[in-house]
Order: sequence, then structure tokens, then C-alpha cells
Amino acid sequence: MSLCLTGIFLPYRSHFNFFIPLLDFLPRLSLPPSHPRSIHPCLRDACHLAACSVLGGRWSHLEPYFAERTRHFLNAALMLVNLEHMTQFLWASVILASYFTRVRRVQESYAIISPASHLVAACGLLSTHDPGLEHGYRADQFLLPAPKTEVEALERIWLAQSVFITDRSLHMLIGYPGTFPCDKRCIPSLDKTEITYPSFKPKMTTEKELMKMWQSDVYRAASVMHLFSLVTTFAEFTHSGKTTRDQMDITLIQSFIQFHDATIPSFLGRANSSPSTVLLPHTTLYGGAAIFYSLFPRNDARARGEMIRFVEKLVEICKQVLEHTQPHFVHMMNAIRILAHELRNSDVQANPTLAAEYCHFIEILLEFIDDMMGFYPAWGDSTELVKGVINLALESLHNKSEDHTIAGSYCVLPIL
Repeated sequence: MSLCLTGIFLPYRSHFNFFIPLLDFLPRLSLPPSHPRSIHPCLRDACHLAACSVLGGRWSHLEPYFAERTRHFLNAALMLVNLEHMTQFLWASVILASYFTRVRRVQESYAIISPASHLVAACGLLSTHDPGLEHGYRADQFLLPAPKTEVEALERIWLAQSVFITDRSLHMLIGYPGTFPCDKRCIPSLDKTEITYPSFKPKMTTEKELMKMWQSDVYRAASVMHLFSLVTTFAEFTHSGKTTRDQMDITLIQSFIQFHDATIPSFLGRANSSPSTVLLPHTTLYGGAAIFYSLFPRNDARARGEMIRFVEKLVEICKQVLEHTQPHFVHMMNAIRILAHELRNSDVQANPTLAAEYCHFIEILLEFIDDMMGFYPAWGDSTELVKGVINLALESLHNKSEDHTIAGSYCVLPIL
């Protein structure tokens, strides 16, 4: 029963900010309670609580039971002062606080995550040590010793990020004082482990390891950390009055693109296609960037070039996706709309080669969309609307060709 509930919860773990490395967590679920690396009851019951919350219906009647058990075992874990259980205590606190936020019991959520945030700092998971500061921290001043393995180091980083996200989100939601100050030095990142434990330098996750753990939210927590860092930076820009809104928007999207390129390996142009969940960060960024640049004035050549560049990346992803999910569908539909709009522009219609290329892109995207209709038939109306937009663009192209404004046959798509 325990394994069943935990298995139900894990696909929705991001709803509870539970970004633990699954390669280490899953084998420990089957260990007996007497084993030193077994899952503590507080974390196990927190997973059960989250599963009941996700299932709803009759399972919701068990939520008060598992919530009370989680509270009880949290107190027991803290009273034992067992360092082996410290990280599990913090993970359980994150899940429980996220659950209370989910059911709008925000005062209880705040009462749980606030002391957990202080404990994170005491454990050395969120060091604010900086060579420029007069006073710093030493590793022997923290509750937890230095990590022994790379997996343990990554778990601590993701744990600090999860606690930070839960605390800051609650602060933004209800306005309660946040535990962490609005200072970029207090935002946990990969390099903080090297600062806290100078003798230990964790490696970045390799592509081979990432492919093995594709089912985990590898970059979600790090992306949220980057977002909080940008929010802090742009808040400073806003108060200074030195940066315009347009400049801030451009800098923001470029920062996300640079962060994406620096942290997420490229999976395009390979013989073996990549899992859809690994390609999803690429799809989301490229789709969002294409929409962003489409909002610029038509006479902005640089913005149009960037827009088409990201649409081309989405077309390449269509050839790699193994799974059809809703986010892929949304971004591919937007890419089709952008291309159809481009086909109606006079400068594109005056260039047969470019028009033919855009038509070919639409053909690839439409094939992808048609494949998805077998999985999501309810989206048929949306697809028909998009095809109507394409029809208008293609009719405009054919009319232009009949007027002999441009020469040659360039449209590879028939009227739909």
C-alpha cells in the first residue's frame, strides 16, 4: 500500500516542491525500517498525504490521518537529533507545508516552512559565505558534515532550493515575512556547495546520467532559482529607474536563453530520439521565445530573425519527440500561427525560396499536430481554427503567384 501511494504521488511531486534525486530515493523505499538508509516514517507519511490529496474523492478522508501522522513523526525525528534523518525531516516539511498551502491552510504552512528554512541554514545547505564578507562560515560550524557522494551533494542542493521555493512562494502569496532575505547571495545554486565544503566539488550531471533519470524534474528547481534571481535583479533596476521596460524584457528573455544553453544539453540532431520529458524544457523555451519576439513591431528585423530562429528549433524538435503531451501541442500550434502570419507578409511572398521553406515547416508541424489528434481528439476544434488561418495564408500566396508578382512554384502545401 505504501509503495502504491508513493508511486501515485511521484508524478505530481513538483506540485509539492519535492525535487529529490529519484535514482537514490526509489531503491530506499523497499528497505526495511531497521536499515540505516531506510525512508523515515515522517517522509513516507508525507508522501502518502500528498498522494491522497492528488487522488481526491474518498482518499481525501485519509488526509487528516496522514497529516497528523506526518506531524507526529516530524516531532519524533527532530527530538532524536539523528543527522541521518535531518534531510528527510526537511523533505517531509517541504511536502507538508506545500500540502497546507494547497488546501489554503497558509498559517500552518508558514509555521512549518519557516523553522525548516532556518534549519536549512544551520545545516549548511544555504551558505551565505562570501570572500568579500568580514565574517563567514566554516564547514565544522554546520550541523551536517560534508557530502560523501555526488548524489548526496545534489540532493542537498535540490533540498535547499525546494525549501527556498516553498518559503518564497508563501511569502509572495500571503505577504508573510520571508525567512530568506531578498539577496542574490542567499539564493541556493550549484556553486554554494563548493563554498560551504571547499574540499568537495560536485560535477554537473552528465548527459548519460540525465538520460537515465529523465523521469525526474532535473532542471525545474534550478530554473525557479534563476527566476527568483532575475526578479531580484529587475526589482533593483526598477527602483533605480535606469532601465526601460523594453530593455528589461529583452534582457530577461536573453538571460533565460543563456541559462538554458549553459545548463541543458542539446538533444537535437541525433540518431536516437530523446524522451519527450527531456525535450520539454527546449520546447517551452523556444515556444515562449518565439511568441515573445512576435510581439515586436514588424519593421524590427532582428526580432523577426530571432522569432523564426526559435520556430525552426521547434520544427527540429518535432522530429525528436517520442511522447505527445499538451505543452508540445500548444507550442507547435503557436509556431504554425506565426509561420502562417509570416506567409501573408509581402517581403516573404516576394521571396519564393523563403516562402517554400516556411510552407515546408508548416507541413512538418501539421503532421505532428495530426498525430496528436489520436491522443487528444478534444483539440480538433483548435486544429481546425489553425488550419483556417493557414488556408488564408496559402490563398494569399496563390493569388500573389497568379498576379505574377513572383515567379515559380514554391508552395508545397495544398489548400487544406
